[in-house]
Amino acid sequence: MRTQPDALVRLEKINQKTDEARAEAQKIMAERRDEQPKARTRELIELGGIISIVEFPVDRGTLAALPVGARPDEDSRHADQGT
Repeated sequence: MRTQPDALVRLEKINQKTDEARAEAQKIMAERRDEQPKARTRELIELGGIISIVEFPVDRGTLAALPVGARPDEDSRHADQGT
């Protein structure tokens, strides 16, 4: 008859460890969720710094008309070459 209370104690310890592991997993997941916006903000700040350093024209018309990956001086070089 003593085995049933021992089993209950073991089960309770297992449940407690499970709860602790679940809480730790939730903490890690919350930290990762917090890191993603911070990384994006950092990237945007760095890009803004680069744009400022190279004195890129920052107006919506220029940015909207600019193809992705192109530089503003590419159009003038192609026009000079006849391509």
